[in-house]
Amino acid sequence: MLCWPGRPGSDTQEQRVQRLILYFQHGIEDIVPWCVFIEELRPQLVQLGVGEFDSDDMAIDGGDCEAIFQGTNVEELFAVLLPHF
Repeated sequence: MLCWPGRPGSDTQEQRVQRLILYFQHGIEDIVPWCVFIEELRPQLVQLGVGEFDSDDMAIDGGDCEAIFQGTNVEELFAVLLPHF
């Protein structure tokens, strides 16, 4: 997992969009459940005000995936996402 927060000490750090990038391995049978999970998660993230799902790059035949979420505080966003993994 990588995250790209704003620079420490920046006056506009709280207003900057931060990205949380999750890397994981998956099988071909995981693609549909992942899509359902994301569709169910989207409104929860907005309702909680922690961020949103941006995009993913999932190998269609299984393998690796890069999922990108964004918000103003990646620590809060990750705390909401963590129980789902």
